[in-house]
Amino acid sequence: MKDGHVIKIGTMDKFRSYYRSTLTAKSKHSLISKSEQLTLKQWLHSVGKVLETTESYLTITLDHEKKIAEIIRAFSQYKIDVYM
Repeated sequence: MKDGHVIKIGTMDKFRSYYRSTLTAKSKHSLISKSEQLTLKQWLHSVGKVLETTESYLTITLDHEKKIAEIIRAFSQYKIDVYM
């Protein structure tokens, strides 16, 4: 559980394997226009497991840190500022 939500169900070995092979990234970003939200959210679901999206924050679980760069490039393509 994390923040009152069930994240993963399984044996202890599966938990260890999951948490060693994934990372959770949280970033702050500028507002996303309504016209770009759907496209961007669909793409994000193809990159990783989206845990939370709000007006100005994204929390996503990824299987490789290279995907962080892909996310930043996608946000830049839509002219969305990313704050670290």
